[in-house]
Amino acid sequence: NSKADSSENTTGVQRKRRRSSQRNEKEQGIKGEKKAKSQSDETKTHIKKKENISKVRVKVVLKNSHSDNDYAIWKKNVSCIYDFLFHHSLSWASLTCAFGGSSDEIKNYARSHSVYFSSRTDATFNPASYRWTGKPSEILIAEVEVPQQNTAARKHLGRFTDTQRSGRIQVKKKIIHPGEVNRIRTFSQHPHLIVSKTDSASVFFWNTLKQPNKIHSKEMQQDWVQEYLKPLKQDDDNEVDQESGDIANVPDLTLDGHTDKAEYAVDCCSDSMKVVSGGSDAKVLCWSVEDYQTSLETKGKRLQARTRFVGHTDNVEDCVFKPGNSDVCCSVGDDKLILIWDARVGENYVSKVSNAHKDDINCCSINKINPNYVLTGSSDTTIKLLDLRKLGSGHINIMEDASAIVHVFEHHTTSVLNVKWSPNDSRYFSSTSEEIPLCIWDTKIKNDTDIIGEPELLFRHMGHKAPVVDFAWNSNIEEPWLFTTVSDSSDQGGGTMQVW
Repeated sequence: NSKADSSENTTGVQRKRRRSSQRNEKEQGIKGEKKAKSQSDETKTHIKKKENISKVRVKVVLKNSHSDNDYAIWKKNVSCIYDFLFHHSLSWASLTCAFGGSSDEIKNYARSHSVYFSSRTDATFNPASYRWTGKPSEILIAEVEVPQQNTAARKHLGRFTDTQRSGRIQVKKKIIHPGEVNRIRTFSQHPHLIVSKTDSASVFFWNTLKQPNKIHSKEMQQDWVQEYLKPLKQDDDNEVDQESGDIANVPDLTLDGHTDKAEYAVDCCSDSMKVVSGGSDAKVLCWSVEDYQTSLETKGKRLQARTRFVGHTDNVEDCVFKPGNSDVCCSVGDDKLILIWDARVGENYVSKVSNAHKDDINCCSINKINPNYVLTGSSDTTIKLLDLRKLGSGHINIMEDASAIVHVFEHHTTSVLNVKWSPNDSRYFSSTSEEIPLCIWDTKIKNDTDIIGEPELLFRHMGHKAPVVDFAWNSNIEEPWLFTTVSDSSDQGGGTMQVW
């Protein structure tokens, strides 16, 4: 019994010691947790203070140089976003760009594309002598080696500086332009044929294959200029002024008819040799280049307009042909009007929408796949989608309540300057404004509730440090997402062209 009592006492003492030890461990654990929690709280408070300080600093940085911060973030993630991107610094900014033709043959996993762009200089052009004083403005034709998908060296995607020129972009031809180059547009069926606009009333037509290449020769034959300037002179005995400076290329054809400056609005028909243009004279003019070969009134490579559309009351900012119909076109302007024209009817518009926007309308585009849909961009920062079928089928349709508008796209905070449908898909379009990014939209996802805030916005290209002044969307079905963009940063010296 004494042994049993002793063992029970021993067991009881051991249990007490074990419980006491467990209790002490528990108390120490609680104290440790409290201490750790206290240290963690102190650390969190310290981190929070640092975060608040950093947030204030970030806010200050963003407030002072928002574009630089966005550009740095974009550049860090280039290799994750793009299949390829060519960054090409320009000594002189380009105000326009356009795709030319592309080769069918693929060499070294790349397809060759031609790209048109321009150079805007600070020189002065003298129309009387047809010479430039200083560095002339030029149309540049470059060859770009575009790699096939998933074959580009991704490690080089983001490794460029603001002054770098891509080795994949090689300028093959230079055409000295008679004045500043504001717009270049191409004939899709004949990509070597282009039209250009400058700060004058004329529209220039060029056959780039026949034009002298000013990369190799700085001068042209004097008699060419004499022949071109002769219709402009009242006294045929006057000779071209003999002065120093680069002489401009003579366009293959000069399209006349505007009575005031026609600087930007121009388009080339996709299925004929027609050109439509708008100007500060509030007129929309249409030419057929084929008339030059049949007209007996043509002198000195000049052609008068075939059709004059009258209906605008202020500057015409943009005009486009309706795909598949060379007689129908659309124009917009500072009078806030959207006008539809049909050359078969006459010089008056067939449809008019007068209250689509609250401010100047700067651009328009007709869907290449479904031409019933028209996009318009305005200085009121909105992009609006119109359905032409809602304009009616009468002889003349006038809508004052803008009921043809089926959707409004709101993302830009400044004037919308360019809007273009995809040439390969009816769903997508792109736009630029006085802000930096180029935006790509998808009209089919507007009811997607997973995207909050801007349901139609699909992608923003942030690769420029200055606003994108013009862009081109490649029409080659093999590469439907190929873009060329140009920006003007003349205040910082030069500009930038990117192919991506």
